[in-house]
Amino acid sequence: MFNRMIYSSILFMYTMTAFAVVEEIPLGSEFSGNVALGAAILQYENNMVAGIDSIDVTDEMIDNLNAPGVTSSGLPVINLDLTYTFAKYRVQMYAGNALPDLLRFDFASRFGVRKQFSELGVIGVSYLSAFGVNVWQDPYHVGVDRNKTARNNSGLGLRWQKIMNSSFTIDFHFRDITIDNEQSGLTNGLTTNEQNMLNREGEQDMIEVIYEHKVNDRNIIEPALIYTDFKLDGAAMKHKRYEGQISHYYFGEKFIFVTNLVIGETLYEESNPVFNKKNGSTIFGIGSNVLYQKPFNLKNWQAFAGFAFYKGNADIEFYSTRGEMLNLGMIYNF
Repeated sequence: MFNRMIYSSILFMYTMTAFAVVEEIPLGSEFSGNVALGAAILQYENNMVAGIDSIDVTDEMIDNLNAPGVTSSGLPVINLDLTYTFAKYRVQMYAGNALPDLLRFDFASRFGVRKQFSELGVIGVSYLSAFGVNVWQDPYHVGVDRNKTARNNSGLGLRWQKIMNSSFTIDFHFRDITIDNEQSGLTNGLTTNEQNMLNREGEQDMIEVIYEHKVNDRNIIEPALIYTDFKLDGAAMKHKRYEGQISHYYFGEKFIFVTNLVIGETLYEESNPVFNKKNGSTIFGIGSNVLYQKPFNLKNWQAFAGFAFYKGNADIEFYSTRGEMLNLGMIYNF
């Protein structure tokens, strides 16, 4: 739901990705884009994620394998989004951010092309790449400073908007997940086979179906269903996630409001060898953001502010996640 902190803000990901659903390709050939600059404050609880680049968002040392502790971080918001339109061919090239789950640090940038067809709708293909996220080599190591390692995921995105000129959009992601130095369970006295069950590398496939309902000229409601299959190498880490999301957009003369609500469930396949039980979780998240057009009468500028809350209650408390974020900044459109 909260998508993608260093490279994008919550609001930017919510609004720009959603606008891609309702916008058609422009009629004139043009180069366009926007730059977002701002700051965010994050309160975060998670035992698996270390941080982004050089910024840590969780504690290096844990004293036990219970629920995670709370940490607070200040983060910059920097984002660049670019498009170029070939109007004659109804084709648009773009580079920007997809809609990920920001507080699970599962964000990606898209580099792609989309084409508008008279009967089919808008069909696009993109390369997805996520970088800068660090996890703990062995997240279960207790009583010492844990070591960080990079988690990368990249792959292919396919999006079909306004299917057969309807109000439906379908989005597919196919990504490979790699961890530079995966050592999960190395310090817990597990056998080699048990350690292998904790491997976090593998594949991630996602399908999202969105319906756009235009209430009137100012209001749009978008329900969505999201299914994600984490085909990870570790049998205890394989899981499927089912989510329902509803978004509301209000387009005023001076203000744009965006609100998102998501609920979901995660189901794991095998028992976890560290805790001797199978994991699972329930998901709840909400975010609300506002854009203010032409602050201080500045042409082509927008001010933004917003908040987000996410909570994942896991059957194994060690894997529970909670995040709260406030952001504030400016966007320049060109």
